[in-house]
Amino acid sequence: MQNEIVKIMKEYGDTVSVYAKNLSDNKVLISHRCNKVFRSPTVMKIMVMVEVLKEVEEGQYTLDDRIDIKETGVSYLSLIRDLSISSYTLKDLIILMMTANDYTAINTLLNLFGLDRINDRIERMGLMDTKVQRKMLDFSAIEKGKENITSIRDMANILEKIYNRSVFKNKEISDLSVEMLKYQRVGRGVRNYIPEWESTYRSGEVGDFYHDIGIVFLGNTHFILGVFVDDALDPLEALEIISRIKKAFLKNVSQKSDVV
Repeated sequence: MQNEIVKIMKEYGDTVSVYAKNLSDNKVLISHRCNKVFRSPTVMKIMVMVEVLKEVEEGQYTLDDRIDIKETGVSYLSLIRDLSISSYTLKDLIILMMTANDYTAINTLLNLFGLDRINDRIERMGLMDTKVQRKMLDFSAIEKGKENITSIRDMANILEKIYNRSVFKNKEISDLSVEMLKYQRVGRGVRNYIPEWESTYRSGEVGDFYHDIGIVFLGNTHFILGVFVDDALDPLEALEIISRIKKAFLKNVSQKSDVV
């Protein structure tokens, strides 16, 4: 399997990062350029979710707290724009963020909790390459060079912590965080080749880069699998790279009881 994936990666040079780990025995199966820092406009919403749930756990908020949505803050890339509801619970906003990548929901949570608090949480959790520096569609910040960044190493790290129930002390919130990861319903490359397996995938795409990472539950064996692509010729090439690598990996693990 590794030889097949390495062959694919060599075709595309330094544009690809790949990580795979068997969570059932803690064996890292593939680790290729995992500390490369990528622009990451939407994958970082995992850390937004973590910050919200941590503050709920600490008693600062409840999931039933209602947040008013101001008309001036509604994004044109948003389901909320088409709904006749002016306030949402925190849980609603998390679901809209994680399910539909709703930009209004993401920006509302970023406004409420603040970039500094989220970045402080990121640092305390030991994520070395991740930083949230702007809201969604903040073109002024982009012009100033402020980008949301992360690495596949960091995203795999936080996913494993959530999977191991080590992020939250409260069992109900810890279980909810895993369920929230399963909510994504958008993303062209997310569930290619794994329709029959339960998974918790996060994806993000802008221009020439595409990120895809999550947990795959295959019977009693569970994996983290991630592919990040940068500087592709176009989005279709990025999706092709991700699909080829995922197909090679998932074909292998579905045929073998032990991954080598």
